[in-house]
Amino acid sequence: MYLFKHKWHPGSTQCGWGHSVGCHCHPTWMHDLTKQPELYDLKVDPYEDKEPISPDTKEYKEVVGHLQKYLEEWHRNVHYPTPQLTSLFEVAWTPWMQPFCLSC
Repeated sequence: MYLFKHKWHPGSTQCGWGHSVGCHCHPTWMHDLTKQPELYDLKVDPYEDKEPISPDTKEYKEVVGHLQKYLEEWHRNVHYPTPQLTSLFEVAWTPWMQPFCLSC
């Protein structure tokens, strides 16, 4: 089940190929599928080359329903740590903690 998918370069299914092609992994370059997730049957289509399972089918509704309940339970039980980069002062004085992009 996909809740988000990359917006790849036209004609591509991968990120950052070539010296002039940057990585589009930023959230603004993602398709938000949370309202209607994409679901694939990996036994039949392991490479996800074909169309996803139709949202109108019973199989889709059952599987997505179970996965969404599991995800809600997971979010209730998993507690994220306090962010390390909470202020500009911390970022300015700890450059080794700053995220960076190797393809930028």
